[in-house]
Amino acid sequence: MGGILRGTSIIFMMAISSLEGKASEITISESLNQLLALAGLVLLVFIVMLSIITGLLWKIFQLKAQQDRFQDKLRAAEDGYCMRETSVNDENENESERLLPAETETHLDLNQRFCMNNTLIENVETLENCKLSTLLKGQMTQLGTSRDIMIRRALDSKHKVHRNMIKLELKILFEKRSSANPRDGFWKDLKNPNILRFIGFTEEDGLLSVISEYPEGGNLLRYIRGFQGRAGFIQSFGDYFGLRAFKNRMTISKFGYNGKANLDNKMNCLTTFDLLSFGYQIAKGMRYLANASLYHRQLSLQNVFLTANKTIRIGNFSLARTGHQNEYYKGVTAWEMPVSHRAPETFDEKRYTDRSDIWSYGVCLHELFSLGKTPYKDETTNEVLKDRDILKLVLGGGRLKMPEYCTLPIYNHMKQCWNSDPFSRPTFSDCISFFEQHFKLYDLQIISQINDKLKEASEHQQSLEDSVERHGDTDNWKRKYKSVPLL
Repeated sequence: MGGILRGTSIIFMMAISSLEGKASEITISESLNQLLALAGLVLLVFIVMLSIITGLLWKIFQLKAQQDRFQDKLRAAEDGYCMRETSVNDENENESERLLPAETETHLDLNQRFCMNNTLIENVETLENCKLSTLLKGQMTQLGTSRDIMIRRALDSKHKVHRNMIKLELKILFEKRSSANPRDGFWKDLKNPNILRFIGFTEEDGLLSVISEYPEGGNLLRYIRGFQGRAGFIQSFGDYFGLRAFKNRMTISKFGYNGKANLDNKMNCLTTFDLLSFGYQIAKGMRYLANASLYHRQLSLQNVFLTANKTIRIGNFSLARTGHQNEYYKGVTAWEMPVSHRAPETFDEKRYTDRSDIWSYGVCLHELFSLGKTPYKDETTNEVLKDRDILKLVLGGGRLKMPEYCTLPIYNHMKQCWNSDPFSRPTFSDCISFFEQHFKLYDLQIISQINDKLKEASEHQQSLEDSVERHGDTDNWKRKYKSVPLL
């Protein structure tokens, strides 16, 4: 009996020992798993932290690279701006020659067919002085018939750059009059009702003047500025667009435009419909130039003129360049173009295309719907940003604010014109389509009225040209073929 008990006790103790060993193994295994899990968690946290730090460092690197690129662009733009300042103000003859556009030829061939005798022009009076030229009004008398004309000549006849700007304008005009592009044959004579009609030129003691049709309303910028704070401006937008009613301005409809759009010829009255018409016409004129691969390069309301029936004329082609041979034109000067109207790529890359003109067109729209307020003017301090500050603002993504007399759709269209990527901007055909869709959306019967006005303008221009052509073989015209040094 005792032996049995001892055997049982030994077996029981062995079983307990076996259980204790397994328990110990289980405890060790659980501890190892916990340790591995902790190590994995630490590793995961480390990887996450490393990823975050790497991401932050990469972001900082990108921001630094972006900032460096911005500074490089700004320096390049400011270099271009400094060159622009030098080219205008430097009186040194050699320096002026060095800064002339690269494609400028040594001589300018002027067809005697368009060379007018100075005795034809009477009653000359100054209209306005621009940066490098002066505009005058005169009367051209031919065989008893008198017509008003506009004359552009150098502001300072002794300044080589001033004189050269007139020659450059004649150069582009004569290139277009003498060339017949098979693709754009209509372009060769600058025949478009939204383009200022060139009549001829005069030459006296080596000084040239450009003769064109006379726009009775003067430049568009001065015209619309005349309505700032005056009762003559009729606002045709309603509160639906978020525009408040202004003192001495009429707001009738809360749900869109004010009734039927009527475009009259009253020069002492300006309406929102007129502003829409002007914006639409400028786009049509610029599309005509773009289709001929001509880049205006100084589009602003100061270079847009208004006639008696409120049709516009785009003028001043002294900086215009053709682009038939290349996709874009690179130049080194921008003598007359304000910084406020220049696209970013014209500073840092010296590149001009029709999309650069689109940027300028957007600024023109801003001028229109603010009644000619100066772009980039601080309303609180009433001071205009300096040119270098405008560069920094534009290159940094800043844009002009929405003007007072503008709807949101039109402002959004302006911002599309100011896209940093030139190829993401609309074309002038797109701009025309935008206005036509805008007119249709709000049931504005404007297009037919505009077309009637443009037809009348075309007839007037043709009558003027017929008069010049009819008397072109008389003694009133100089016969000698001119070859004038450009420099």
